[in-house]
Amino acid sequence: MPAGASRSGPDASRAALSWVAPGSVALSARLLVTGLPGLAVPFVVALTGASEAVVLGTTACIVLSYRLAWRLLVAPPRREVGRLAVRLAGRERDLAAAQLRLAAVDEDAERLANEGGCFALRLGRDRRPRWVSPACRAVLGAQPASVLARGLDMAPAAAAALHAALDALAPGETARLELPCRRPDGGRVQLAVAAHHVGDRGFLLGARDITRERLLETQVAELTRRLDSMLFEDRLTRLGSRARLDAAMLGARVRARRLRRPLALVAVRVAHHQAFADRYGTVAADSCLRRIARTLAGTIRRPADLAVRTGGERFCLLLPDTDAEGAAVAARRVVAAVAALGIDHAASPRAVVEARTRAVMLHVPEAGVPARTEGERPQTVRGGPSRGGLVAFGDQ
Repeated sequence: MPAGASRSGPDASRAALSWVAPGSVALSARLLVTGLPGLAVPFVVALTGASEAVVLGTTACIVLSYRLAWRLLVAPPRREVGRLAVRLAGRERDLAAAQLRLAAVDEDAERLANEGGCFALRLGRDRRPRWVSPACRAVLGAQPASVLARGLDMAPAAAAALHAALDALAPGETARLELPCRRPDGGRVQLAVAAHHVGDRGFLLGARDITRERLLETQVAELTRRLDSMLFEDRLTRLGSRARLDAAMLGARVRARRLRRPLALVAVRVAHHQAFADRYGTVAADSCLRRIARTLAGTIRRPADLAVRTGGERFCLLLPDTDAEGAAVAARRVVAAVAALGIDHAASPRAVVEARTRAVMLHVPEAGVPARTEGERPQTVRGGPSRGGLVAFGDQ
């Protein structure tokens, strides 16, 4: 071929690779081309007429480009997707575990709410129920759907009190009140309700069952009343007992000293009562004491006055704000009232039951020191402590 003529086809390929050792190209190509591309090389050589080295080199370049593209473009995203899938699976496991823990917490919270007798109720701005906690089943004995449909079963007065409390609330404020409610089974429950204004969302009510607490308080009050009756009431005459007199006298003396008011005590004794019992019997003697006790209770006319039986045939009248003259008048009135009963007593000098009285001033205000009222501030008083005087009227 003349110089300068162009070459094409297999000759051009051979010329292009003539500077490379054919053995090294074939070896490198065979190392790179493996698998299916390597099996197709003889067919390509036979069809194209190109040398095996050229076909191997071209195929090796194609394979190398594919592998590089795979590693650079396909493999990293696939690895990242795999890592993300592993992370997602881990997150799903964590989410499932968290849901299990949340369910356990909800069960514990509901159990504690049921044990504590508490439930929550949210009311809209129109005062209609929007949500209620499942604990209402244990407190009210009603399903949440029933409470949402009908609300709390309350008397009209209780419902009016709740609406008035909600009307008076400003956003962010809380009101506390007690509401009696009815259960579907006919029972009653007393609820301590804390109503909180949550703004545009309405009201959130927290209710606690205090039925047992109120029942216990009622029982304690009744037991206390009975104990007071046993301790401070005379069983025979229904007047106050000696313990009642001691407690009342302590408070009366303190008040008399603070207000600088007189305080008097009239001691009453039924004359010859033992002889009356020996002659007429114990039953008649007790009846006589009861009649005299009613008479003594009728002689006191002010709420602060107190008539007590100190024991046996002895009685006392505690008279606050009573001076010596007033105590003497009260003593004479007692003597006249007992004599007016006309109870026969053959062993008595006058043939009737008589009373003997003695008046004692428990507190006498200092001379020249004006008395004070309940609302007046205490003032410093010069002089020593007041001294009580004894006023005896003898046996009348």
